[in-house]
Amino acid sequence: MQKPSLLAVALGALAVISLGLVGNVATSTISLTPTGKILVWSLAALLALVVIAFEVYRQWLERRHHHSAAAAPDDEGLAQAAGALREAVRRQWTDEIATRGLRRPEPLRVRWSTTRRAQVAAYPEAIFGKQSLYRRITRPRLEGDLQNIVAKFRQLPFRQLVVLGEPGAGKSVLAIWLALGLLAESAQGDPVPVLLSLSSWNPGDDSRRDGEQLRTWLSRRLEQDYPFLLNTERYGADAAWRLVTNHKVLPIFDGVDEIPPARRVAAIKGIDETYGAQPFVVTSRTGEYQAAVETGRRILSTAAVIELQPVDLNDVARFLTSTPPEAAHWQLTLATLRDHPNLPLARALSSPLMVALARGVYTEPATDPAAMLDTNRFADQVMIERHLLDAFVPAAYAASPPPPPRPPRRSSPARWRPERANAWLGFLANRMHAAATHDLAWWRLEDAVPRYVFAVVFGLASGFMGAVGGAIAGWITEGPASGWLHALIDGVAGVVAGGVGGWIIAVAGGAAPSAVRFRLRGRVRPFRRRLASGFAFGLVVVAVGTFMASAVKALKHSGSLDVTSLYREGTPELIAAGLAIGLAFSLVMGAGAWLGAPTEAVDSVSPVSLLRMDRDVALAHAVIVGPMVGTVGGFAIGQADGHVFGVAAGFAIGLIGGLMAMARTSWGRFLIARGWLGGRYRLPWRLMAFLDDAHRRGVLRQAGAAYQFRHARLRDHLIAAARRSSRTGPITGRDDRSPV
Repeated sequence: MQKPSLLAVALGALAVISLGLVGNVATSTISLTPTGKILVWSLAALLALVVIAFEVYRQWLERRHHHSAAAAPDDEGLAQAAGALREAVRRQWTDEIATRGLRRPEPLRVRWSTTRRAQVAAYPEAIFGKQSLYRRITRPRLEGDLQNIVAKFRQLPFRQLVVLGEPGAGKSVLAIWLALGLLAESAQGDPVPVLLSLSSWNPGDDSRRDGEQLRTWLSRRLEQDYPFLLNTERYGADAAWRLVTNHKVLPIFDGVDEIPPARRVAAIKGIDETYGAQPFVVTSRTGEYQAAVETGRRILSTAAVIELQPVDLNDVARFLTSTPPEAAHWQLTLATLRDHPNLPLARALSSPLMVALARGVYTEPATDPAAMLDTNRFADQVMIERHLLDAFVPAAYAASPPPPPRPPRRSSPARWRPERANAWLGFLANRMHAAATHDLAWWRLEDAVPRYVFAVVFGLASGFMGAVGGAIAGWITEGPASGWLHALIDGVAGVVAGGVGGWIIAVAGGAAPSAVRFRLRGRVRPFRRRLASGFAFGLVVVAVGTFMASAVKALKHSGSLDVTSLYREGTPELIAAGLAIGLAFSLVMGAGAWLGAPTEAVDSVSPVSLLRMDRDVALAHAVIVGPMVGTVGGFAIGQADGHVFGVAAGFAIGLIGGLMAMARTSWGRFLIARGWLGGRYRLPWRLMAFLDDAHRRGVLRQAGAAYQFRHARLRDHLIAAARRSSRTGPITGRDDRSPV
């Protein structure tokens, strides 16, 4: 499928050029013989028929493949997509466990058991059915730890599970462990466990509609986190949607508590309606889940509910002394805790999160964990936890991170000072809190930039390009003096047009990243919206360009800029040229609706790889759009003002058009956001390298194509610390380019 993508590019380019040519012929901007006009119109009509036939044929191929996939859900393409997804998920979470050090050398033992909160769980006969031999006399009780969670899950008839726990109890770790265990023991045809954060789902009030929204959201998240599923040549059309609707995915919904409180009831209803008899896993904080159930009077009808238990001190000791150096380091502290189990430190270390933080903070030989036994300094559990959260980021940046999975492109990777890293992470945490999300997505960074910044950047860039084109044309045709005049006037025109275009881009921003695929079916509305916005921008170009060109002619011929001179010099040729440019911008921005998804397969996805894919989209936009707009605009202006002006104007217009098209992508807006925030010392210039390094240090975790903080408590703590230090202002001075 989608094999003729290069043909689509060529046809699109020829269509835009032919439309501009026909427009010029129709307005008599180009003088042709009657035979020439007939030939031009005939070629344009033939090209239009070819484009229409190509699109109809492509849609017919998609419909045929879609129908065949619906009739045979287990076809070869779907099986290959499930296999590729299984391998990508396995690799992703294996790397994540290694990055977090959860198997160093063995995991912390996290115990769980059936919840005693009867109001949040279904009756045993609903969960176990006839498999429960004593369901009439007692509630069956499940219990275990990470090692047997997979076996216990497989014993559930419906394989539906709700995991509850307090903050830092290890819910996400158990979900990762369950996913890897299911993958290790999966048989042919078993659904692929996929861990997804619910923070980006916004359910409504209609449970049936929520079910459709949930499937749509799930398929879109699969396409975003695993974009190789969009390879229609290998897996067929809508592979992610087919995986979801044909029950080839076992969703692990992580974090019902991450959904806004007003939407949690609808989320529970939507999951229950959508996955009535299909396997799924849900995790949530205990209090938030219980409040949602009590408010909505709705539970997950056939799901078993378990709760994570506080970590036993013996399990903590086994985890912290798993290697000889650590055993000596923690020996005195653990001996004291065994003798005094009510100390604040003992209560704090009942949380797996705090155990992991303590291990990270007190790794170096120069540190002494016995300092936390001082009850004068740490009077209660809260102070211990605050101390560990305070010290974690500096400790993470004081040590060398694990090596990246692939060799770095730079010979000397940058290092960041702990105080700067702490401030930058605090800024990111504040932005996430303001956006009410747990996902740190690079394509949302533009929300931290004022809209006027985009207008100023594109205005200056367009002004520079217009000035260069005007200077070249004026210099060649009329000498240096006229060249400077043309540079000034065309520069002002570029500033105005670019500023308006930048503002439109900022207002219409916020799209998710993508890669290249030509598709029109199902995108009629975006196509119409972009046509309208492109034509509106084209009208601005028409008005500004016509006025400036008329002003140049009036100054040269009459030496004045009165209304009569401007009207006299605003010839139909100039108006036709402006309309041609506006039409080109309109069609080009509308054609952007065709660009959607990648055609190439990838082994795995990460925020960095998604950024690179979207960068390719941006460059494709620029390469396709720039020549189109430059050719049409330059050809039209050349007929009105001469070929030299046409070439120079086409060059400037092509650069501006390519810049605007590139700015429509997430990567283009990300560049501006990174430059603005880096210039104000809010974030490092090498932002993606910084985030990747923070992930390898265990400060961040990877959730598909986005990052998240290791835990929500760490994020909230960084927010509070950033607000306490806000009086001192942002960190200034040189950024991450200065090594420690």
